[in-house]
Amino acid sequence: MEITNNDGIVILVETMKQRYTEVEQMRNRAFQIVTWTIGVFLLLVGWIVQGTTVNETTQKIFLSLAICFASGSATWFTRNLEKGFKRQFQILSEIETLLGLYEPGFFDASKESIFPQVWAEKPGSGKFFIYVQLLLALATIFVVAVIFLSGIAF
Repeated sequence: MEITNNDGIVILVETMKQRYTEVEQMRNRAFQIVTWTIGVFLLLVGWIVQGTTVNETTQKIFLSLAICFASGSATWFTRNLEKGFKRQFQILSEIETLLGLYEPGFFDASKESIFPQVWAEKPGSGKFFIYVQLLLALATIFVVAVIFLSGIAF
């Protein structure tokens, strides 16, 4: 079976649309995981601050380990999503290159390329996943601090 140039372009564009959908879903999933995890952490903090003191050292250690486990699990999951995210962007970059979106003057001889060349060189190099993982780490430190200060500071 032979594919015409127009059919090839249609296939590439449809594949590109699907990859963009996948990338968006991965980002949303990572954001939701971190948001829900931090929400549960804040509920725990509220519960402790409202008067539930955690006096026993073993209780503090157990709660802290549980928080660290939940945070570690969420971080592991978001890192796996990040790997898939970057792979999808590599595929997108290849498709966009085939479609000529990085070539200067491809669509209009007087203009530069539609997309910046750096997108082709470093696909998926944004800081979104770093920031959500950092936010999760800061929330974990905050909750563990609240657990250990329970009964002392409040």
